[in-house]
Amino acid sequence: MELNERQKTIMTLLEDPKAIITNRTVQKIFHISQITASRDLAKLTNLGLLFSHGKGRSVYYTKI
Repeated sequence: MELNERQKTIMTLLEDPKAIITNRTVQKIFHISQITASRDLAKLTNLGLLFSHGKGRSVYYTKI
């Protein structure tokens, strides 16, 4: 499955092994809605590229 430009950029932002990203950060960087950010992060997680930590509003993602 092909990644869109936003998803590729999210992966680039997580190049640093200590880097984390949140839904809110994605919304602010790309000026997108919460649901769009959620879809991008969920897709990357389902593809095994990101790992989600936590539940609800405190969820953050790291690169696997």
